[in-house]
Amino acid sequence: MVTQNILSALGFMVMVPENPDSDLFQVPEGFIQLMKLKNWDADEHCLLQIRIYEGIIKYLASQTQNKLPYMIPYVNGNDSIFIGNENFKQKADQLMDFCFAQMLELITKINSQRGFAKEQLITACMIAANTLIATC
Repeated sequence: MVTQNILSALGFMVMVPENPDSDLFQVPEGFIQLMKLKNWDADEHCLLQIRIYEGIIKYLASQTQNKLPYMIPYVNGNDSIFIGNENFKQKADQLMDFCFAQMLELITKINSQRGFAKEQLITACMIAANTLIATC
């Protein structure tokens, strides 16, 4: 349920423009900071974390497209506000790289846990592979 709420929030944020006068990508960076602050003590939360990073990557990938997948009528989206802005694209790429690195770290953690089911390892690898293929 938590994952679905976070992914829904990120999906909604696709059409909400960033403030060009402030730091770029405050929402996904906020999610990343919350992920760092959360105490993920249980190993079964690895897949939850991977799914959240997947959602952040998909959001960031959508923001770097020439045309956003959906928009609010009469509201300029990031596709028109930041068109041709290399800092915007570089920041998105940096955040996606960070999220991919976190996913790889979590997959490594799952693999090192001998008590973990192989199904979860396979699921984690498939999520990461699908995200990589879909966004790159």
